[in-house]
Amino acid sequence: MTTDSVQDLVLGYWTSWQEPADWDAFRECLDDHVSFDPGGRIITGADALVAMLRATASPWQDVSMLSQMYSVGEAAIVYEGTDRKTGVRTRVAEHIEVRGAKISKVVATIAVVG
Repeated sequence: MTTDSVQDLVLGYWTSWQEPADWDAFRECLDDHVSFDPGGRIITGADALVAMLRATASPWQDVSMLSQMYSVGEAAIVYEGTDRKTGVRTRVAEHIEVRGAKISKVVATIAVVG
């Protein structure tokens, strides 16, 4: 994959879970055996990850990209969003690995902002 195609894939993944969420598009970005590690618990498998996120819907509003970097086979993104229920602003950093034109691994760090 080229850097541009990694960027297209990652931005497609990032926008797909935002309102209105497109869970089919989200799933299409993921390798069948994707590993999602937000700290504390690792979710393994694309279908498990989609099911978990679909059950919670999209909990955030006002999501904005703060930083992004792309290279062949990996990306890093940093973004913020506001929890719809609590109004708490949260920042997320994700390191994303790409294999075979799909996202194969995500390691995320999530922190409340200010």
